[in-house]
Amino acid sequence: MYRRAQKVDVNNLELAAGGAPLSGAETLAQVEDLLEGLQKVDPRLRMVVELRVFEGRTADEMAELMGCSPRTVHKYWSFAKRWLASELGDSSDLSR
Repeated sequence: MYRRAQKVDVNNLELAAGGAPLSGAETLAQVEDLLEGLQKVDPRLRMVVELRVFEGRTADEMAELMGCSPRTVHKYWSFAKRWLASELGDSSDLSR
């Protein structure tokens, strides 16, 4: 139903203002800050992002792990992408 997400290489993220590459430690700190913010909104959103982006899980796999339907996972993923895009100032391609 859903395609498998590709894993993200956090060493190549460009999250700084203006899209300038960050050092590995800065990138990881900023990613963690974003994940913590997302967790404050809803811990399930962070879980969906971690499972899809960092582990490359499918919606079916995430649904099984989370005890919900794939459609619910899709809703969480859609919300998380919009939230992350707003936090990043829409400077990132989160269309996956």
